[in-house]
Amino acid sequence: MAGYMPSKRDSIYLEIAGDLKDSQVFFSEPMANHTSFKIGGPCDLLVIPKTGDDAMKAWSKCRNLNVPCYVVGNCTNLLVKDGGFRGCIIKLSPYLSSITRDNNMLIISSGTLLQEALEASVRFGLSGLEFSAGIPGSLGGAVTMNAGAFGSDIGSLVKRVEVYTLDDEKHWIPASTLDFSYRHSLFSDRKDLLILSVELVLTPGRVDEIQKTVRKYLRERRAKQPLDLPSAGSIFKRPQGRYVGEMIEMLGLKGFSCGDAMISPKHAGFIVNTGNATAEDVLTLMEIVKKRVYEEFGVMLEPEIVVIGED
Repeated sequence: MAGYMPSKRDSIYLEIAGDLKDSQVFFSEPMANHTSFKIGGPCDLLVIPKTGDDAMKAWSKCRNLNVPCYVVGNCTNLLVKDGGFRGCIIKLSPYLSSITRDNNMLIISSGTLLQEALEASVRFGLSGLEFSAGIPGSLGGAVTMNAGAFGSDIGSLVKRVEVYTLDDEKHWIPASTLDFSYRHSLFSDRKDLLILSVELVLTPGRVDEIQKTVRKYLRERRAKQPLDLPSAGSIFKRPQGRYVGEMIEMLGLKGFSCGDAMISPKHAGFIVNTGNATAEDVLTLMEIVKKRVYEEFGVMLEPEIVVIGED
């Protein structure tokens, strides 16, 4: 365990932590240490399980004790507010990582990084995950938000997802009932299901051709995206028939800053942390962009990043 030990009034967190034998447990842990944005106030209890059993235990215990609980993957699409999170955050990456092959299918645990899954698919000569080249998230997070790029998305590859329920049961949900759409899935709305594993159906292909496509996508991503500064990826969802970065650039807002949060001069669809940005800096900048885009183009932008916590 790391961080300070909670007082008696925080004994509920000790009760949760006491049941976890194979986890990293932190009290009052700054989430800036764990998010790709390098931003975020303290979480009362952060659990990084090393086994699926501990993940299920922590999740179930929080529910039984009425402790607010939020499950994250690799924290690459997350903004935690400056007041932190009152409750428990369960971070499934990096330890809950495993990949099993069954012919042209891969069964992947939810904490596995997309890049690990992509590398495995290349080794096996299986095509379909090339679009994920350079995306830093985990499989569970990718499925939840139906991550995609270059005209493809993860939902189109999913056959079924294994979940743990509030009834302490594990079962598989078929893709046909997972409501995949642009940056959305059943798990975007349902917080009573814990994703354990994902089964993907891929297509046999030539390793050299798959590698060629991966290299092409990586080059494009590096050329267009600000990968040298902390960010949480695209800040806003793409509206129908429009490109967010293009609209922001037309408004002359590239390089515009609030505190140390700045609209990237490289790609206006990204907000980057140039030093010690706060969540308030980012949220203020987002509101300015939303207001200006609506006034100029009549388009109401929706956040693509997930925002949790207290001001």
